[in-house]
Amino acid sequence: VYRAYSAYESVFAESEMGEVIREIRKLDPDFSFEDMIEEMEEEVVPAVVGAYLRADVEATERWCAEAAAAAIKASIEQRKAAGRKMDTNILSIDHMEVFAAKNIDKVGPVVFIQFMVQQIDCMYDMNGKVVDGADDKVAAVFYMISVQREYDEEEAELKWGVKELAIIGTQPYT
Repeated sequence: VYRAYSAYESVFAESEMGEVIREIRKLDPDFSFEDMIEEMEEEVVPAVVGAYLRADVEATERWCAEAAAAAIKASIEQRKAAGRKMDTNILSIDHMEVFAAKNIDKVGPVVFIQFMVQQIDCMYDMNGKVVDGADDKVAAVFYMISVQREYDEEEAELKWGVKELAIIGTQPYT
């Protein structure tokens, strides 16, 4: 009996990715990963990474859930306390791909995306003097972002809310 049930389950069970898509489509019937990736590349990632680089806490709070905004704010405050500013130039956003999707208990469907940002690897003091890196040194910075589809009552529209943003690696861009 258990083998028969196991065989049935392996043939007819919905994958976790399929379950996430189904849950997102309850809120957004027109959802597609292609449109989501396009929105990430053109709107969400430039806004969130840009806010992080500029140390713009208000913009971070507009895009990010409370925990993500708090983590980014802590990093920004640490930078400011050290008297440092990052170069704010984003040269390009590339290699964006969905690497996981999970239906998390008490949270709902969350999509995990990784991508690479070409940015200037330079840290300045508050007077604009270079203290780390160089103002012409390009780095490939690899990020992971997790997002969830949400209804924004103020704007009366669906948006992607950022649940987490993390740097997963950096290397010189060649």
